[in-house]
This record gives sequence, C-alpha cells and structure tokens, in this order.
Amino acid sequence: MSFFNHFGMGRQQVQSVAPPQAPSPSDRYWYGLAPYLESLGYRLQSPPQGAAVPITPHVRVAVELGTGRYVALKRLDTTENPAEYEIMSQICSGTNGQDPKNHCVRCQAVLTPPNEPQARILVMPLLRKFGDMSFEKIKDAVEFVRQMLEGIEFLHQQGIAHLDISVNNIMFTGGEEPGSNAYFFIDFGKSMQFMEDTTPTAWDLQSTDLTVPEFLSSGFATRASPLNPFAVDVYVLGNLIKRDLIEGNPDMSRAGYRGLEFLTSLAQYMTNRDPMARPTITQARQYFEQIRGGLDKKTLRHPCQRRTTYSNIPQRISAEVYHAVWSAYKRMLYITRSRSRG
Repeated sequence: MSFFNHFGMGRQQVQSVAPPQAPSPSDRYWYGLAPYLESLGYRLQSPPQGAAVPITPHVRVAVELGTGRYVALKRLDTTENPAEYEIMSQICSGTNGQDPKNHCVRCQAVLTPPNEPQARILVMPLLRKFGDMSFEKIKDAVEFVRQMLEGIEFLHQQGIAHLDISVNNIMFTGGEEPGSNAYFFIDFGKSMQFMEDTTPTAWDLQSTDLTVPEFLSSGFATRASPLNPFAVDVYVLGNLIKRDLIEGNPDMSRAGYRGLEFLTSLAQYMTNRDPMARPTITQARQYFEQIRGGLDKKTLRHPCQRRTTYSNIPQRISAEVYHAVWSAYKRMLYITRSRSRG
C-alpha cells in the first residue's frame, strides 16, 4: 500500500509547495535547498490530508519522485547533537535495520546539504501519529503493548535509552489487514547511549513524564547519586500503558479503554516508585507474555471501546477541570525546578 493510497491521495494531486508570502528563516532555508533535493529525487510538499506531521524548523515533508511516496525530512546538526545522529545510524545500519524487534523509525537515506559538512538530512517514511488512532479490538491494544515493550528492549540491548517516550513520539503505519498496524518510536534527540552489558547511569536526566519518582524526590542539584536511564524508560512506558490505555490521560485529553484492566498489574510492575525494585524491560516483557498467554480468543476479539470518563478520578470532576489543574501543577513544578537549578 503506497502512502498516497494510505492517506486517500492519488499521484495526480501532487504539486510543489509555493513559498509562503512571509517566509521564516527555516522556510527560506528549506526552499533554498529545494533544487538540491530535487536533484536527488525529492520534492518539498505540503503534508497529505489526514497526516499529522510535526512541521518544525528542522522537519519538512517531501515526495519521492521515483515512487510517488511521501517522506519526512529531518535536518540534524552533527556538531550540536552528535548523539542523535550516531544513534540513528546504529539503529538503521546492518542487521539492526532488518531486525524485526527494532520498532524504531528507519532512515531511507542520509543527505549532506551543499556547503554544510556538519549537517545531515535524514529521509524517513512518513508515518501517522499514534495519538490520532483508536484500537478496534482488544487484540490490537495487546499487539501495541507487545511492539512497544519489544522496541524498548531492542534499544536497551543496544545500550540506548530513549528518554522521551510519549504518545507524541510513537507513530504507526497501517497494514493491509485490519489491526495489523506497525508502531515505531521516533525522536532520539534526548536519547543517551551507553556501553552494552553495563548498568547505565547519568546525572542530568529529563523526561516529558513529570511523574517519574526519581525526578520528584530530588532536583538535579541535590541528587546524591546518578540515575538509571533504563529504569526511567521502563517507568515512562509503564505509565503510558496505565494512563493512555487503561485509565485515561487527562493531560492529553485522551480517555482510556474498557476491558484492558488485565494490563494493570503490568503497569504497576513497571511503575514501581523504587527504581531499584523496578523490572528491567526484558523482565517486563516476559511478564507481559505471561499475561498475554492467559487471554482467550474471545477476549482478544472483543471490541476496544474508550471510556466516557477517566477511571482514576471521581466522575463528578469533569475532565476539563482535571486537565486544567494538572497543567497548572506541571507549570509550577517546572518553575520550581528551574529556580533550584539556577
């Protein structure tokens, strides 16, 4: 299935993007790069209808002229963030790029813009945001959890901690059959790489999930010992399962699903407040496999329906009020941390 058909578009609808009337510096950069990109077979395009593409100063959409497929272009400065480029290179190279356990977005090509020896443009398939989809059946949610656990296990086996696991950094592409989606982690800008077969430690860790107990117990300036980035990944993925699949996530205005309560023990296991007592990602995946093995076919075929309320707060409190309170709490926590680090 081509990306055109996937998004309901035909080849005849592909047109070049006209420069905006008041271009930003990043717009001028990309349109100045257009002749170079076209010489290599890529033409800048507006995102296709139905595709939620995070257009940023560093990301644009193009069409591959030889195939008519949409691709995402991401510019990296290897001097500003060499780790992201090195991690992407490792993920995509050799046998790693073909490993079925690798659930990370792949690079189709790496371009070096003219007169920018330090820059690289990663050419990647154009995927869809996980946050824009809903599961149809219980088995679809189970398959999502399986791929996510397997994907983080693959990264940890490579000595890589993602450190930015969130709904916004998970993409998917639909398969030919219903429920056969493939899910991918994206955005390795905060990721860290460590020697394989060692216990990773780091002092300055951050996460979009502000509930990580290690971050709440002490600020960076007052930590007595470094943190384990792999344990942070395990917690954040477990919390994503709890909040975005089971209970609902008011912070993202996403209700959870009925019928996924069997995943609660997994989420609790992964979100143990003590990082030393938290499972490794391999232990979490093995525990999940035990849960999955106990599900019968009838349960797996059952429709996956979203809740009308968030299951972890009283129904009398509206989702809007809870979301407002949570957002205010996050802002206050951010200000407090900034002052403590200053």
